Amino acid sequence: MTTSIPEALLHFVWLYKYFDSHKLLTTNNQSINIHNIGQYHHDAGPDFLHATLNIDGTYWVGHVEMHIKSGDWYKHNHQHDKQYENVILHVVYEANQKVYYPNGKEIPCLVLKNRIPQRIINNYLQLKTQQLWIPCAQNIHAIPASKIQFWKHRMAIERLESKVFKMQKELEQNHHHWEQLFYEYILKYSSAKVNRDAFAHLANIAPFTLIQKNANDVSKIESLLLGQAHFLCENNIGHQNKKWISDYKHQKAKYNLRPMSPTYWKFSRLRPSNFPTIRIALLARLFHKQKHLFSASMSATNLKELQGLFAISIKEGFWKNHYVLKKTSKPVDKSFGRDAVYNLLINVVIPFKFIYANYVGKPSLKEEALELLESLNPEKNKITRSWEKLGLSSNSAYDTQALIYLKQQYCEQYRCLECKIGHYIISR
Repeated sequence: MTTSIPEALLHFVWLYKYFDSHKLLTTNNQSINIHNIGQYHHDAGPDFLHATLNIDGTYWVGHVEMHIKSGDWYKHNHQHDKQYENVILHVVYEANQKVYYPNGKEIPCLVLKNRIPQRIINNYLQLKTQQLWIPCAQNIHAIPASKIQFWKHRMAIERLESKVFKMQKELEQNHHHWEQLFYEYILKYSSAKVNRDAFAHLANIAPFTLIQKNANDVSKIESLLLGQAHFLCENNIGHQNKKWISDYKHQKAKYNLRPMSPTYWKFSRLRPSNFPTIRIALLARLFHKQKHLFSASMSATNLKELQGLFAISIKEGFWKNHYVLKKTSKPVDKSFGRDAVYNLLINVVIPFKFIYANYVGKPSLKEEALELLESLNPEKNKITRSWEKLGLSSNSAYDTQALIYLKQQYCEQYRCLECKIGHYIISR
């Protein structure tokens, strides 16, 4: 019975040479000497590019393609793809069929079935079949701290790069309107997760250009955002509500605005301080106080300066004793708490600094961004608490961002072969 292994495991053992390379022979008993395994290729085409091999005394430079069974060559229709015409070696787990070049010559084939240590296969299959919080939950305590620290660093950078990549695409789509995209991200990440899509939509139908036009009057910013969010209602009593409705009607007619559906918004299971109405009130004051928030955020060099930019509070007026428009409540000051500000710094300001550094040719901004991430307290959430239970504590947001990314992008997708922690467990 054939052990079921994925092609990715063949890539892994070839890449790290976890196979018996003594007296390698093709299926036709031709000797193979590996000078260079080639460059691992993740996109369409052969798996390893520009390998250098000596096959039966002849020096070859070309590509290596890998399959579980040699017949998969034809199943994948490589015989019709010119990218595979320069394959010099077909590496397989089992040879069940001869494979030929278009000219009729047989492609040299190396079988690895009896050359891969069984412990490699067993360790891999054990990780793949674990039904734990992470596949290596039972093994991670045995991983050297230096290896974990190295991989956490890689994960932190990879997470930041993934955010930057997404932002770059969005900047291209909006013709490099930095302020608008920054505004969209501020709205999105100022809210609870359940309302992020709603705030992202609000940022598009109440664009930053209109915020700028109303920047000197916080009430008009509120009327714009509340009106477009579909929170204003003629039945609500009170002078402030009437003023918002009047201002919004004027802006709606002048700019041809169309409000969003009220069904976008979620209030249930949220703390009142996280209600979207309160977030809108705070955001209105933020953009009134910081009329050039993007440039100010890019110029700020340390945590204290940035905290000052986002130090917004409501201590009087309508929102002092309201969480929603229809109902009064006990008077309470409202503000962006420390966690809310840190969330904005982690998900908006820091990645924007990283990408803006490339745009203005100022590498020091990247250093500032990483130093800022290291200066922020570690995040507290379900993922970080679960890592702590496994013995992986965090000293800063730099660590927690790494562990969140590791869990979501590697552990949950069983990418153990691409993870240095998984690599250590599988190969030991």
